[in-house]
Amino acid sequence: MRVFLIVLDGVADRPSPKIGLMTPLQLARKPNIDLLAAGGVTGIMDPVAPGIPVGSDTGHL
Repeated sequence: MRVFLIVLDGVADRPSPKIGLMTPLQLARKPNIDLLAAGGVTGIMDPVAPGIPVGSDTGHL
């Protein structure tokens, strides 16, 4: 089994009314990331506990 982990640290943003309430990442043309996401497993995890934000160092563990 092969595992390929991509950490997109720093791409989070808030929806903007200037671009139709989308985030810059949603609006961006990113065919390679879209292809990898479509063929893989994606998700969100809580590294500490639900609702507790963590920094990059803890989040990458």
